[in-house]
Amino acid sequence: MKESAAATPQGRLITAVLDILMAEGVRGVSARALAERAGASASAVNYHFGGREGLLAAAFEHASRQAAEWRTRVLAAAPEAAPPESLASWLQALIQDLCRQRSPILAVREFRQLAARMPSLRATAARDQAAADAFWSEVCARSGLPERCGATLSDFAAGATLVHGPEADWIQELPWLSQTCMRFAARLSGRRADLPGWDGWRANAERRGAASAGDWRPPTSEAAVRMLDAAIEIVGLHGVEGLTHRAVAQVATASLANVTHHFPSQASLVHATFRCLHERATEEGASNRRASPSSLSPRTIADSFVDFLLKPGGDLHPAATALEELILFSAREPELAGVARQLRAGRGEGSMRLLDEMVQAGDALDRLDAHMISTLLMGSIRGVYGLEPLERDAWLRPRARMNLEGLFGAGAASDAGEGCVSAVR
Repeated sequence: MKESAAATPQGRLITAVLDILMAEGVRGVSARALAERAGASASAVNYHFGGREGLLAAAFEHASRQAAEWRTRVLAAAPEAAPPESLASWLQALIQDLCRQRSPILAVREFRQLAARMPSLRATAARDQAAADAFWSEVCARSGLPERCGATLSDFAAGATLVHGPEADWIQELPWLSQTCMRFAARLSGRRADLPGWDGWRANAERRGAASAGDWRPPTSEAAVRMLDAAIEIVGLHGVEGLTHRAVAQVATASLANVTHHFPSQASLVHATFRCLHERATEEGASNRRASPSSLSPRTIADSFVDFLLKPGGDLHPAATALEELILFSAREPELAGVARQLRAGRGEGSMRLLDEMVQAGDALDRLDAHMISTLLMGSIRGVYGLEPLERDAWLRPRARMNLEGLFGAGAASDAGEGCVSAVR
């Protein structure tokens, strides 16, 4: 923020929102916390912005402008043309820059998530999505790839910032990111002979205790299942800040004492909610196949993903938004650091169930492909947050099909045009 803007009461409040958002998430954005950080009265938010939602909207606009400035600087410093082989290293460097502590993209990531349940933020979210797509399309063009591959690259980068984020330990995670970017770039440009292996990042994940969901098992008691159903619904609709023992008791029609008995702490409640959600998402994704295993295709996987994410009419499935919420929340909580590592490094375990049976007329698919696809689809989800419910399916379904068909060389054109691979062959 420029000093002239930060010197105003409005500017100080916006700075305070961004600081709190990055440290604590939206749950920390209270009138008292804002007043303390901005050196203003508790009534200043209402006076200058008409309330908390107006302040959040203004802060989102500010963060989006900063993100646009970052994109402009990157392109101004980049060569006009580069060989496709350089895309992996460029992509890796850009993702690392996006994940730095004060990156405006990380603030935008928080606001995009909030737009899923706050309609007043959706217009800004949609504009930022379009700007991000345009930026990554230009990156593709300068790397010798068709500009329409930009949507695929945009979604992958958005997902990767969620997988790694400001808490990334790059000494441990850089080989993981590097191999994922190499695989992604090789598939995007159709270089089938240049696909790196996956053992390096997988070994790293195992060393960090993140190979799978661990020994946790879903609860079997009817009461606990009902409570976790309620917890998932609450997080999906109201965010993690709405997940309290009292809220679960109310939605699950259980006593507060009984909820506390099953989940003694906030951390244990969040932990169990994530674990249950992860298991269900994996199982539902596998059961949503609309073809037999012998004919499973990238398009089938894309449609399965969209059908899981969106309800009829375009409302978001609470389980899908809840998973995103928990990814962001767990990364900030020391008690949940292990859960965060498991979630981030274990991306793709569910996708692997589908990929094991996907028709592939060339190289075999492995867990690095599954991790890459999971990362890509995580980024795709963020695009629908800026849309109204009735617009979502028409935007997401052709995009998801194009992304997966492009990466895995489907012969047929999708609704959004030919895949990226077929276009560069």
